[in-house]
Parts: sequence; C-alpha cells; structure tokens
Amino acid sequence: MATKITKKYILEQLTSDSVNVVTVSHAKVNAKNCEISRERMSYPNSTIGRELISKAIPKEYLSAVLVVWGENPTMDNPKNKEEF
Repeated sequence: MATKITKKYILEQLTSDSVNVVTVSHAKVNAKNCEISRERMSYPNSTIGRELISKAIPKEYLSAVLVVWGENPTMDNPKNKEEF
C-alpha cells in the first residue's frame, strides 16, 4: 500500500519586506495522521525571493503573499548565498 504524503503550508510573520513559510508534511501510519517533517524557509521581498517563493508554495498561498508585498520588490537581492 502506497503512503500518501500531504503538505500543509503556514505563512508566518508576513510583512511588506519578507515572509516565513513553514511546510509541514504528514503521512498516514496505521490509520493515524503523523507529522513526518517540518521545514521553515524565509523569503525576502526581492527579485530572487519572489522567484524562489513562486516555485516553493501553491498559487493560493503565493497570491496572499503578493497582496501584502505589492507589485514591486522592497529589498535588494543578496550579494551572496550567506546573506539569503
């Protein structure tokens, strides 16, 4: 029997400059819904942040973020990976 993994997305600390996205994965084990992973990622309202978040979360969540962020980025892109 194949185990179906479901994901739940939680938007935290959504501001005009950034958002934290928590992705919680669940699987049914012995008829019980069990959390198997929890990941947190921060995205800045920059060109790169917008590109990355658009690939990471479903469109309905992205739409909510973009309502708060508006049409234009408010932050500069990081100069290197350590800043992101």
